[in-house]
Amino acid sequence: MNGYSTPVYEERINRVLDYIEQDMDKPISLQSLAETACFSPYHFHRIFTAWIGETPIDYVRRIRLEKAAMLLVHKKSVSITEIALQCGFSSSSVFSRTFQNHFHTSPRAYRQKHPGKLEDALNEPYRKPSQRPVPGLTLSDPVKLEHFPAYAAVFARYQGGYNKGIGSIWGRLMRWAFAHNVHGSTAFGIPLDDPEITPAAKCRYLACLAINPEIAKTLKLPGYLSLMEIPGGLYAVSHFEGEEKNITRAYNGLYGDWLPASGFEPADSPALEVYYSDARERAAGKFRFDIRLPLKPL
Repeated sequence: MNGYSTPVYEERINRVLDYIEQDMDKPISLQSLAETACFSPYHFHRIFTAWIGETPIDYVRRIRLEKAAMLLVHKKSVSITEIALQCGFSSSSVFSRTFQNHFHTSPRAYRQKHPGKLEDALNEPYRKPSQRPVPGLTLSDPVKLEHFPAYAAVFARYQGGYNKGIGSIWGRLMRWAFAHNVHGSTAFGIPLDDPEITPAAKCRYLACLAINPEIAKTLKLPGYLSLMEIPGGLYAVSHFEGEEKNITRAYNGLYGDWLPASGFEPADSPALEVYYSDARERAAGKFRFDIRLPLKPL
C-alpha cells in the first residue's frame, strides 16, 4: 500500500471505531458503518476485517458485551434489562443468550461472582472499606474529589496488551507533537477495556495529549491521529506510584473498595491516567500517574 493510501484508510477505520463507541446504545448496521468510512458496502466488510482482525458484526458484539460486563460489575444499582438496552441489545433475553455464549455464564451469575474475584485478586479477607488499604495508593495520597473543565485532546489508538507495545504508539504521537510544537501538553492515557474482562490482545488504549481547541482547528491531522473532547465534571483522583504489576490492583482497590462507599457511581466516560513519570522511570518499570475516574451521584 502506498504512502498516501495508508493514512487515508487508517483515518477512515478510526472514524468507524469512534462511531461504534459513541453510539453503543443505537442500532448499528453494516450500511451505516460503510457510510461512516466512505467505503462501498460491498468492500467495507473485507477492509474492516483485514484491518481489525474481526468482522464488523463480531467487533460490535464483543465491544457491547464487554461494556455490559463492566456495567454489571461497577453499576450494581442498574438492572440487567437497563444494561442490555444501554449496550444496544433489543431485549434482556437476547442479551442474556448472547452474554452466555460469549462468557459461558449468565449476566446474573457474572454479577454475583465478580466481587469474589476481586477479593481473590487482593489476597486478603474482606473488611469495611474505611478500614481496608487500597493497593497501590499510599496513605499520603488518599482519593480526592476534584472538578475539571472539559478540554480537547489529540490521540492515537493502540490495541494489544497494556504492558507491551504502548511505547510505540506514544513514540509516534510525540514525534508528531514535537514537529507541531505541542509537546509541552499534558500527556494522559485512556485504557478503554478491563483486562480482567477483555483478552489482552484486544484491549484498546488511547495515547492522548491535551491541546488548545483553537490550535486544534488549524491542524491537519495524519490518518493515525484523531481529536476528542474530554468531558468536564467531577472526578475521583488517586495517585499511583509503583511497579507495573501493581496497576491492576490499584484499579481494583479504587473500584472495589473506595467507589462502593463513596456515594457515587462512574459517569458514562472512561477513566484517565495522567502521567508524571519520565522515560527513564518507565524504562526501569516504575510508574507515576493519577487515575481520574469520572463520577455522578448514585
